[in-house]
Parts: sequence; C-alpha cells; structure tokens
Amino acid sequence: MSQRSITSDNQTMTSIAIIADASSEMGIGHVMRCFAVAEILIECGVQVTFISEGIPHSVRTKLINARIKVQDCDSEHPATFYVQSGTYSAALVDGYHFGSEIGEVVKSKNLIMANFDDMYQKTSRLADMIINTSSNAKAEPYREMGCAADLLLGVRYHPFRSDFHLALKSHISTAASNSEDSRRILINFGGSDPHNMGRRIARLIATDIPSAEIHLVTGPGAPHEVGVPEPENMHEHYDVQDMASLISSCRLSISAGGGTIAELALMKIPTILVVTDKNQEPAARSSWCKVLYAPAGQFDDFENALKRAVRDLWENPSKRSKLLDKIDKNLDSKGARRIAEALLAKIEARNG
Repeated sequence: MSQRSITSDNQTMTSIAIIADASSEMGIGHVMRCFAVAEILIECGVQVTFISEGIPHSVRTKLINARIKVQDCDSEHPATFYVQSGTYSAALVDGYHFGSEIGEVVKSKNLIMANFDDMYQKTSRLADMIINTSSNAKAEPYREMGCAADLLLGVRYHPFRSDFHLALKSHISTAASNSEDSRRILINFGGSDPHNMGRRIARLIATDIPSAEIHLVTGPGAPHEVGVPEPENMHEHYDVQDMASLISSCRLSISAGGGTIAELALMKIPTILVVTDKNQEPAARSSWCKVLYAPAGQFDDFENALKRAVRDLWENPSKRSKLLDKIDKNLDSKGARRIAEALLAKIEARNG
C-alpha cells in the first residue's frame, strides 16, 4: 500500500483505537507489538489512539513522540467506556485478559474489530480479523468455534517495530553467531520478570564464562536490588530504546518467551528459550530455540543444565548455525505493514 491518507467519504481522517494494557505482571509486550502496527497506520495518515491501562512513562513518551494519542483507562472508566464514547472506524485488541465485553461494545458501535490471538480464544469469535503469528497457527480451530473472521496466520504477520526494519535495511544485523569477534551474550526476560530470572541467570553466566560480556535487559517492572555488587563483565540495560542494535551485536541470547523470540530470529541470534510458565509450553514445543524448562522460576533445578547449554552454543559455531537453520524462512520485517494494509483495506471496503 502506498503512503497515503485514508479518508472516508466526508474526508475526515480515519481513526483507529488500539486496546492493549501493560502491568508489572504482563509486561509491555502487548503494547509494543501494537505499537509496531500503529507506526505503519500513522505513516498512512491514520489517527491512532491507544486506550490502555498501566503504560509505563517511557513507553508513553515513545507513543506520543510517534504522534499517537494515549487515553488512560482504569476501573472507573475502563476501555469499554472510551470505545463507547469515541469515534473510530476500527479497534485493534491485544490482551489475554480481555473478556467478551470489549468485543460486544466494539460490535455495538459497528466498528471493524481486529484481534491479536495466540491461544485460539473463544472471545475471538466476535472479531472481523484475527492475527496469530505462531509458526504453526491453523485456521481449523477458529472455524470450529464458528469464527468467520479474516485470518492473518503465521510468522509473516509478526509485527516488528521500525527500528528492526531499519536495522535489517542498514545491514546492522550481521549474523553475530558466525562472528568470533562478538563476546556478548544477551539476557532478556521482559519488562516484568516476576521471578527475577534474568538477573540470576546473568550473574550465573557472567561467573561461569568470564571471557563473555553479559548484557542484561531490564524494564520498569523487573526487580532491582540496590547495593548488590555485580560481576565486572555484566552490563545492565534499562528501558532499551534501540533493541535492534543491541540484539544484533550479540553472539547468542538467553530469553523468556514472547515477542523477543521473533526479534532474535529476525536478527539471527541463536537463543536458549527458558520456559517459566505453563502457558508458554505450547509455543515452546514448536520453537526454533534450544528450550529449557524452569517451572515457576525454580532456578536451582535447572542451573547446571543452563550452564551446559550456554557453553555448548558459546563454544560451537556449527551448533549455533544448526539452531539458526530451524528459523521459519517466511519470517521477515514486513509483518506490521501486512497487518496495517489488511485492516485499512477492510475499512475501505466497508466505506465503499
């Protein structure tokens, strides 16, 4: 789709609501993947409003700088209140915790509804469009639940933010796994990390492989221990603004599940995926990563297995290469644009 303003017959700007929350428990992943789509919508001349609860200040600033409106909601004025009182053409919804009420309000306003859905949720039956970016996403479960929505399935629809697109375009990513010059190991357990796994792993690997540079990514909801000395080869990055450049500089990564795994795949960084919660297990079974399980953050039980796995990848270029060979070849940086184009085409079709 060319970069142009999408307008209705009365020449008013198309307006789309994005409904996605953040918190110390869920992190900021839902907000950030919607932000990737919002960037493209803004580029196309669409007015975008995030209707959200719990967005950290740094993320809010990023949204506002991208010319995105932010509407805070709370228990007194929930997202449904602002959808009901707003004037939108469509709503993009992302969050496991949203029930059917959001969908019912969106449909009562005759808005086009698009849902991010990784888990075949029954609430998706109300959607006009479903985005499931899993590599093994299938249409049958949706059709069996009576869902007639347009289905955007597979890794081709994973929405990467503009910094990742630019990183690839500028050749920043250089397949660090094949470069012996890189001494960096990236450790990322999201913006919340309730079990403090990232910091504990960073300390463990920094001690076990003193020649490595350990780069720990933390966020607003991650635990912080004031006054505790860290190993000299351990570096902490708080609230990273250019994740693409940091990822592309590393030889390998240790990460929790979520959108970061796709970012690591895009940048071709061999990764050990640490599964800490039951809801991550289905995705882990089909993951390209080396997978280790640490149920409920049981760090001590998998410490030795982790050290062996990290050393194995650190010392063996051929094993890193074999891991990268498992990445889905359909993955590229254009998923956000494909989603935005599909949503705007649906709006245009309805407007006639």
